[in-house]
Amino acid sequence: VVPIGLGDAQFAEFMIAAESRSTHPIARTLCYGQDIASLGAAQENYLEIPGYGVKTRYDGHSIIVGTYKFLTSVGVEFDKPDDETRGDCHFWDVWHGTKDFTEYSKHNMRFVSEFGFQSFPSKKTIETFTDDERDMNIFSYIMERHKRNGSANGKIMNYMQQTYRYPTTFENVIYASQLLQADAIRYGVEHFRRNRGRCMGAVVWQLNDCWPVASWSSVDYYGRWKALQYYARRAYKETIVSPYITEKGKVAVRLVTDSEVPVKTTLELYRVAFDGTTTAFSSIDVVIPADASVDACVESFPEITDGHR
Repeated sequence: VVPIGLGDAQFAEFMIAAESRSTHPIARTLCYGQDIASLGAAQENYLEIPGYGVKTRYDGHSIIVGTYKFLTSVGVEFDKPDDETRGDCHFWDVWHGTKDFTEYSKHNMRFVSEFGFQSFPSKKTIETFTDDERDMNIFSYIMERHKRNGSANGKIMNYMQQTYRYPTTFENVIYASQLLQADAIRYGVEHFRRNRGRCMGAVVWQLNDCWPVASWSSVDYYGRWKALQYYARRAYKETIVSPYITEKGKVAVRLVTDSEVPVKTTLELYRVAFDGTTTAFSSIDVVIPADASVDACVESFPEITDGHR
């Protein structure tokens, strides 16, 4: 968004000038290749609040750059920038808000640029910062000091008891936390992709880590993939099959593609019982239009869907 009265070039100059003295890594990226020493020296009354933003005067103008919270705190007004009917949203009702994964399906954003869920790194990664068996408990002093969110470990276990049977060993807790993270994000990604046409993007927070900790990352500090990285590779494939329960309690199978040409395929449906018994009940030849999201079939299974949405 370019403020009224500024051209693109002048706006870019002011933004780079304001960020030239910032310690934030994204600011460093924005200013790469610029004469930051000169830009920094040309400023007056520079103030940085780490993690929030900067205020400065440059070339006779007052410049404020930062987060929504920071900008509103200094009197900048916005028209509901995080509203679902606007452009870009951050969605943290799942995780920070401790709501169930299904909360994703209640929202239809136009673009989601940040959502995530935490898990523990692998046992091998944990062993790089402790080899003491007494630390092999997620609430030990060492484990509590290796996390990116103050309440992370308890939050993971709260979600785990809602979703899985409780693991009985430290190794299984670590592994189950990664499956939990993967399931949470897969649920969100598939929902956002099923709403293709309205929602045109979903960016997961986050890819990797700057130190070995429990975090939102899908790849840990040492480059080891968590379960989420494998799940994300599948959920973000060009064409996906995504079953879901409709508002009327039916089971629908949605086909979504980012292909620029129609996709011709055969959809084979099976019912799998909890004892592993598998029954094939339908085979459907379909053509998915280019860049589309369509239901291939909608079926009623009250024994499955009653009480679940």
